[in-house]
Amino acid sequence: MYKSLGLNASQSLLVQGIYGAVGPITNLFFIILIIDTVGRKKPLMFGAGSFVVTYSILSAIVASFPPSESTNHPAQRAGIAMIFMTSIFFSLSFGPVSWALASEVFPTRTRSIGTSVATCANWAFNVLFSQVSNLAMNNVGWKYYLLFILLNAIDFVVIALFFPETKGKTLEDMAEIFGDDVDAHAILEKTRGHEVDEEVIAEEKHIVDHV
Repeated sequence: MYKSLGLNASQSLLVQGIYGAVGPITNLFFIILIIDTVGRKKPLMFGAGSFVVTYSILSAIVASFPPSESTNHPAQRAGIAMIFMTSIFFSLSFGPVSWALASEVFPTRTRSIGTSVATCANWAFNVLFSQVSNLAMNNVGWKYYLLFILLNAIDFVVIALFFPETKGKTLEDMAEIFGDDVDAHAILEKTRGHEVDEEVIAEEKHIVDHV
């Protein structure tokens, strides 16, 4: 697409550099200002729905105006814009939220294993798509985008129906959501024990300060 717009090598490199910076900047903005306000589930649904839209538009553009053949510059610019928008939407949804959700959704006894499996799966699929994408684009072209449209449409439905909201939830709350037995009495006693310990420590410190 860059070549079809008449960009030389240095200009193409500049655009790619801007593309590489857009994601991390948006990611940082989302993590600092938004994620703890909107929660986890809504951004994931927003991301999946947005990807369906951007990939649909991108596939239509590439199918109608192949970058290697078309000289329709507005269409090529729109295609590049969709690529940038996909990066931005990813940084506002799956990029940061997937890591937060993986660390919050598992109970304590399986959290380390669950988070490890989630991380490995994430990077395994990253490697898979990075190796397959060039081959797929060379062989099936724009039809490769249909895979992402389908996967994200399924994601949207699955997230809407089955994903819990973990924002502001304690470990006990998450256990109840997944149907685990939670001994509220034991938790209360443990909490009271901590409160008593803190009171004793504070009283001892007060005595020491006045000796």
